[in-house]
Amino acid sequence: MKNMASVKDSILKTLIYSDIFSFPLSRGELWEYLVSDKKITQNEFNQGLLELINKKMIVYEKGFYAFSTKRSNIDRRLFNLPEVSQKINIAQKTVKVISCIPTIKLIGLSGGLAMYDADSEDDIDLFVVASKKTVFVTRFWILFALQIMGLRRTRFDKNPADKICVNMVIDEESLSWSQADRDIYTAHEIVQLKPLFERDCTYSRFVSKNKWINKFFPNFSIEKTDKSIYITGRDNLLFRMTGAIFGCSFFEFILRKFQESLIQRNKTREKVDIGVLALHPVDYRADTLYKLRLKFLELGLLTKL
Repeated sequence: MKNMASVKDSILKTLIYSDIFSFPLSRGELWEYLVSDKKITQNEFNQGLLELINKKMIVYEKGFYAFSTKRSNIDRRLFNLPEVSQKINIAQKTVKVISCIPTIKLIGLSGGLAMYDADSEDDIDLFVVASKKTVFVTRFWILFALQIMGLRRTRFDKNPADKICVNMVIDEESLSWSQADRDIYTAHEIVQLKPLFERDCTYSRFVSKNKWINKFFPNFSIEKTDKSIYITGRDNLLFRMTGAIFGCSFFEFILRKFQESLIQRNKTREKVDIGVLALHPVDYRADTLYKLRLKFLELGLLTKL
């Protein structure tokens, strides 16, 4: 049997990550998002959980695991379940509309809601993959549709609750993350992504291009991805012709210049490139990695982040 100390360390690392967001995990989530550099068997996992509970380091209550000092997070998650359900419903209805944009290849639920974590004041984050060299055309039409629907989240919204934030758009030629960004935070963002809509098996291609995530999360498997909340796009000749017009390089050039000028006015740390548009004014990645290092050191846990 694998050294039980390392099994327990993996469980603790996983709970530490979720605890940064005050979020307890179900047994299935703890297994799927288990932080480990090697495969762990179900028997080893079960034994590790039991020993940690017996040592009163963690608790299992109402279907969720949390640190013994953070029992209140379990009640918080249960309290927010209706809110989570409502926001996912809004996301699904919205995606049914914007998926008509022919240059969209994939729409995924990202951020806290992808982990089924949200309260009444939270917005809804979407991750989008566009067809090649249509990032700015795609974003323009998405924002146009959201504006008409009254769901567009803007930088200056004082009440972003239930608004849609398209915080990242990449094209299908930019699916693989760069070496510099291949850390536990980015890996977690990928494995927690919930596909809501896809064309041309883009979600499978996206995961395949980022196989490095299994170095952090060996239990993640695309076959186990929740398919209950997503739909697959169907194309026809008219649709493909419309997509060709939408994806015209001239329109992409014009809309890129237009959007870049708007982004530059209030730019903080947004990334704007030909195939990648990442609009994250707050560096959650750096903040999360910093907190992880502190908590790992506090418990005597070391790992490559």
